[in-house]
Amino acid sequence: MGAVGRNAVERLRHQLTVTIAGELLAVAAAFLIGFLVICATGAQALSSPESGWWQVRELSAADLRAKGGAQPWEGALGLHLRDEGFAADPRPQLLHAGGELLIYRTSPAGGARCVLATGPCAVLTLVCTGAHLAVVVVSLTRYRREIDAVDALEARGMRAEEYFGNAAHELKAPLMAIGGWSEAARSGLVAPDEAYVSINKETDRMAALVDQIMGLARADAGRLEAHPRRADLRELLYDAERSLAPAAAGHGVELRLCAPRPVVCNFDLDLTYAVVLNAMTNALRHSAGTVRMGCSAANGKARLWAVNDGAPISGEELAVVFERFGKGEGGSTGIGMALALRYATAQGFSLTVRPVPRGTLALLEIPL
Repeated sequence: MGAVGRNAVERLRHQLTVTIAGELLAVAAAFLIGFLVICATGAQALSSPESGWWQVRELSAADLRAKGGAQPWEGALGLHLRDEGFAADPRPQLLHAGGELLIYRTSPAGGARCVLATGPCAVLTLVCTGAHLAVVVVSLTRYRREIDAVDALEARGMRAEEYFGNAAHELKAPLMAIGGWSEAARSGLVAPDEAYVSINKETDRMAALVDQIMGLARADAGRLEAHPRRADLRELLYDAERSLAPAAAGHGVELRLCAPRPVVCNFDLDLTYAVVLNAMTNALRHSAGTVRMGCSAANGKARLWAVNDGAPISGEELAVVFERFGKGEGGSTGIGMALALRYATAQGFSLTVRPVPRGTLALLEIPL
């Protein structure tokens, strides 16, 4: 965790401590207020001819002088009333004896009226304890969520920093190549026409890379919207084959298309074409001499595939094939397949890459 994240966590911990302490004080204040209300209403019941919801008990002087009364607090109350100081005070008093909390007041005849406050106080204690536990749990849960949010933001920041660093690195390569060819042409080391051809290739490469970066940026920002329509996957294969034919010829790779029947389903033409083109470009890059492409429909799914005849993809390369600027055994795998995966999942499709006995398979599956 970085310094910013640690500072944020420390602030959250301080906020949690203050929050729990404040809530504890609030619960304690609520308990005190409730206790005072209980005492006030109990004292009012002793002064009222009607007991209300309080159970007022009348105790005579004989009852209080008796030993071993029916209630364990009766003896303690009798002792208090035999004290002239207590007996002479007609105000309501509070007595705790035998595990009971009692509110009483003396009568002119020497007896007493009393109410038990144990039950209401026990209920008040349970309610306040439950409230305190609830607010502590809520505070801790909120704290944990905020910590997770801080971690997620920091991780996102690190990914963004790595993303832009890798993007700058990928863009630097064609820029350096353009500068090198331009300097070579200026110095007369190569013919201008030869330099222009190479510069155009590097410019096209950089433009494609910028388009891919912008596509990923739109996907990350949630602005990637699919507009599906019913169309034939085979037409997408034909278009992709025509687009890749010059590059395949330049690399000495044969493109073989296997699509005997139309495969009609719902998909976004532009997004799906980008998926197909990136998958076929990746197959072409790692091919030894042949790339086979095709589409079919069975078991409720339309399938479109591209298979090269190069060395099967290794575990290390498979782990980063969908990573932005992932580095495999042969260097950068590019961001094309990462973008293809985002375009596929945005439409509810699945895109997988796996080794096969004589090459590597890229498979796009579309629900029918």
